[in-house]
Amino acid sequence: MNEQYLVMLGYIYLNNYTNKRKINLKGIKRYCNKNFLEIFINLIQTKIKSMNNTNFIKLLEYISNNNYKHIQFFREIKSEIYKRYNKFNDEQIIKLFYLYSQNINASDDCLMYHLMNSTMMIFSEDQTSNKKKTNINFEKINNNINPTIYNNSEIIKTDTDVSLGKNGKKNCSTSKIDENTEKNNDEKIMKKKEEEIPLYLLLNIIWVNAKYFKESTFLLKKWENIILKNVHNFGSTTISMLIWAYSNVENKNSELYFDNNLYIKLKDRALELYKYMTPNQLSNSLLGLSITIGRTTDAEGRAITDFQDQVEEYLLYNSTDINDKSIQKKTNNKESINNSNTSKKNEGKKKTNFSFLKIFSATDLANVCFAYALIRSGSKEFHSMLQSALVNNLNDLSPQDISKIAYTYGTFYFYSSYTLLSLLQYEIIQRVHQFSGHEICDILWCYSINKFFDTNFWKYMLQAINFEKIHNHRYSLLYPSLSYVNLIDPSILESYNVLRIFNFLKDYYWEIQTCSYPHLFANDIIDTIKYQNEIILSKESENNEKKNTFQYIQKLFDFEGFLIDIYFEYKNSKYAIFLYTSINTTSNGYPLGESILKTRYVKKKNFITIHLIYDIWKNYKGNKIDLIYSQFVEENKFRPETTKEMSHVGHAATVWVPPICPPPSKRQMIRAKLFDYEYR
Repeated sequence: MNEQYLVMLGYIYLNNYTNKRKINLKGIKRYCNKNFLEIFINLIQTKIKSMNNTNFIKLLEYISNNNYKHIQFFREIKSEIYKRYNKFNDEQIIKLFYLYSQNINASDDCLMYHLMNSTMMIFSEDQTSNKKKTNINFEKINNNINPTIYNNSEIIKTDTDVSLGKNGKKNCSTSKIDENTEKNNDEKIMKKKEEEIPLYLLLNIIWVNAKYFKESTFLLKKWENIILKNVHNFGSTTISMLIWAYSNVENKNSELYFDNNLYIKLKDRALELYKYMTPNQLSNSLLGLSITIGRTTDAEGRAITDFQDQVEEYLLYNSTDINDKSIQKKTNNKESINNSNTSKKNEGKKKTNFSFLKIFSATDLANVCFAYALIRSGSKEFHSMLQSALVNNLNDLSPQDISKIAYTYGTFYFYSSYTLLSLLQYEIIQRVHQFSGHEICDILWCYSINKFFDTNFWKYMLQAINFEKIHNHRYSLLYPSLSYVNLIDPSILESYNVLRIFNFLKDYYWEIQTCSYPHLFANDIIDTIKYQNEIILSKESENNEKKNTFQYIQKLFDFEGFLIDIYFEYKNSKYAIFLYTSINTTSNGYPLGESILKTRYVKKKNFITIHLIYDIWKNYKGNKIDLIYSQFVEENKFRPETTKEMSHVGHAATVWVPPICPPPSKRQMIRAKLFDYEYR
């Protein structure tokens, strides 16, 4: 059979992707049974060796799109690829790279690393010489064909079918590119390659790079401008893939930062297309943007969350009863639509009665939770809805998913569901040996914040942690959780392990606490306290009366590894001031789990805690020292009728200032937003 006809038949019978789009080919499906495919693929295998490279690659693409014995075919055809390798053009090399990445079980480290290397050469060297640094020849050894790689002056023999992993480079050495020298490449080469290589192939290689070669950033950096130039032409699938790819690679390389403008453009395009994304695409986009530009802040110190806010409203509207007044109110405030259009839209929603979250997988739900935890965003209604959906998918959660959920609802203590955490306990105990050490740390941190102190549970979980290997920043959350648990029930921890925690994790936990310390806010408070001391001392000298002053004022105070933002003593009592900004509170003003656990710990150690919120401090028109005096816990100094129980979060508590302030006739009411977790 002529090879051209064979390629045409392959296009018709093997290319599943094409058959899905062509209604006229429905009659062909009855011929595509296993026996027919078996015969046809065997025929291709006998003819493919005599085909030219163009038809060879086409048939590989068609077989890859088919679900029948494609892995076996790709594994057996590798010998032919090795023979032709040096004759493939640039586009064919890139296609092969993508095809074997899709069929990774049929590949081997040697082939993948050389395909990656050749792809990098295509975009880094002057192609007028039309040379590749990597050449592959063959030798027959005991009737087995093994590749011999000629790499400049080196010759290395490797075996095929080696699992792709961290040890791959040991099995097959390849030439490396010095990224520093590549910065001087001629711009004309890039323009030429933009014209020669189709854009869809570049996008395919970006996916491969992010999936299997996270340590290599050359290609992703090289194509930033191409993506920026074409971003408005991409659909929802491409946008979500690019957000996932760039964020995934950047997250694995702590010293790498891609162009921030790239993420902003991708986010802006995602805002236009998020309603057309699948659950997986939506969750990947949320998580990707949260771990990149979600960690940046505006001039006021607030995270950039416009994409997450839009998606939250979208999910609330499409996953709950449309008659919910709170959701209707949110929608009406943000959308000004013609009344007739709105009624038509709402009527359509009512007819479907469809919950969008029902089609989210367990992993998608966990990623959505984790994405909002990273940017400290999401309403209580939204997180309640997510937790309800998670309860129905507990059996499908992976250990990584569970640790993400635990981190989320350790961070969002006021949003956490007792039902979800209780049910998760059973799943965690059943699969405790599947968790890594740092994942167990996140889980225990969550349960300590949410006051789950079952002795048997804690002892069982701690047995899975190798305390000889905890000297790593990934285990830092173990320090506050076990420090507090040790106060509640000292029998849970052995004394030897307590010492290891203090010795190995204290410094790591301290670094986490100091990285977001609000120095300017703290300095302003200290200046206010010192100025008040000067006023008190001046009055003392005038009246010859001894008055109490603030003593031992210190910021960044280290108390047993816990950072107290500002420490001072007053009337022989120890005070701890905790500062709250948009960085360590939720978008709704709730404190994060880390602050809650820290406050509980210092209160157990007989500190009197004072909480100061940046927005209130900044906008307060009176004497700012009154915001501190108003929180002194000295009931005998308050008039009996004014000492009231603190209100819940979000509401203001009205208290009187102590007599140290101006005379009673000039006392003023201070409205201080106090957190109720002091009393929980």
